[in-house]
Amino acid sequence: MDVDAFLLSRQDVAKLEVDSCTCLHWASHRLPHLFPEARFVLCVRDCASWAISWLAYLHQEVGIFVGKESGGIGDGLERVMQDRQLYFREAGSQPSILRDRWERYCRAVMPGQKLENFTCDNRILELIPDLAPQLVRFWSRSTLNVLQNIPDERLLILRLHALESSVGRLASFVGIDEGSLTAEGGHLNKGQEASKLRDMLDPGAILDGHQDEISQVEDALSLRCSESVS
Repeated sequence: MDVDAFLLSRQDVAKLEVDSCTCLHWASHRLPHLFPEARFVLCVRDCASWAISWLAYLHQEVGIFVGKESGGIGDGLERVMQDRQLYFREAGSQPSILRDRWERYCRAVMPGQKLENFTCDNRILELIPDLAPQLVRFWSRSTLNVLQNIPDERLLILRLHALESSVGRLASFVGIDEGSLTAEGGHLNKGQEASKLRDMLDPGAILDGHQDEISQVEDALSLRCSESVS
């Protein structure tokens, strides 16, 4: 596959003003020269809360494709198609294409895991010892890829927990009026349906044994932020 051609065609077809695809970090070394006028915002969430959010979201979405509640695709697929018409429009009425998309996404974050593992909250809890190192590794690599490949002058690093207080910096960085950045229509509490699993997952179980790897990323973030200020 010609990755550069794919990225350019994806941009052209979707007419994206802002692209927030999670897996774009794998192509971060290609993006600066492909999109010479683009600016990049790395919004960093702490590792444990990101991992819990990812598992809860996957649990919620995968249930649609394997029939967690209804025993089949049916209404679940119809709801997803209505909610994500642009994103899934090429899938038409073929659940297999949607399932394949999630299987590939799952493999990218947690290699070797099957979608069926994420339909049951108790099963997810049982798998945490296996999932935790994979999730930490993905969080670490995705963050470091961006830090290594995006030039200082084109990168703004924001912390999710301080996002509301960073609106002015974001607006100045991208060259827009601060008043145009509002919470309306934002990504607010989109994971509420998965709150039960969120409450069951222990952040300590995610972090246990991985503090050194996480600290290396945090140190790299701190260094990059201090360099951009100086």
